Amino acid sequence: MTHSQSIRNVVVTSYVGAGKTSLVEALLFSAGVTSSMGTNANGNTVADFEAEEIQHHHSMSTALLQYEYKETFLNLLDTPGSLDFFADTKNTIHVA
Repeated sequence: MTHSQSIRNVVVTSYVGAGKTSLVEALLFSAGVTSSMGTNANGNTVADFEAEEIQHHHSMSTALLQYEYKETFLNLLDTPGSLDFFADTKNTIHVA
């Protein structure tokens, strides 16, 4: 397998409150990247780290999380669900 064949770009997108960041937390935990799953309510997710995101309990920008799983390098992109940040989500989908 060539290097480019072992890279996957995964964009997680949906409406606000659908559980995108929770899914990302579960994927990271299942892959052994994190030792516990964070929650939006507790403000301790890997993807939502800006003070305003923690305060409002939702993503305001796309978070890029990179890790290797079973010889595949994953670029996991957690996008905001609010229409206020749709341009960010749209650009993320285009790039991936």
